[in-house]
Amino acid sequence: MIEIAITGRDAMLARYLGRSVAVRQAVNRRVETLTEEMADKVREKVSVYSRSGRMLESVSTVINYFTPATISGRVFYDLGKAPYAAIQEEGGRTRPHAIVAHGNALRFMGREGAAVFRGMVNHPGATIPAKNSMSQTFAENRAYIIAELRGAARSAM
Repeated sequence: MIEIAITGRDAMLARYLGRSVAVRQAVNRRVETLTEEMADKVREKVSVYSRSGRMLESVSTVINYFTPATISGRVFYDLGKAPYAAIQEEGGRTRPHAIVAHGNALRFMGREGAAVFRGMVNHPGATIPAKNSMSQTFAENRAYIIAELRGAARSAM
């Protein structure tokens, strides 16, 4: 999850008295647009390895206004759309488990290269490497986010 949170704006805004509302509005608008920009950048990274598109569609955003002095823009995976997103992002291990066909049969390529059909297979478990799409996006854009928020505040003064 990427979270852009501005806390303590009251102290900053107090220095600019009459301009505080304009500064807050400018910073809020920039947090909103930056949140969408970061979500788009995460989607670019995810699109490289998303086969079904569910992981790509699960990249979501939300803006929270906790108090007049605190805004939060979050980019996250909606686990209802792609329950496996967390293990793809952070890496991990799956336990051995059975995979049961939901339709007629499971189809996969056998060792000899011929199609094999089964009603159920026993998966041995796997180690999933971390993709780090969100954390990389935030790390790559941290300085940009800070500069943009400072610029939004300055432009409103």
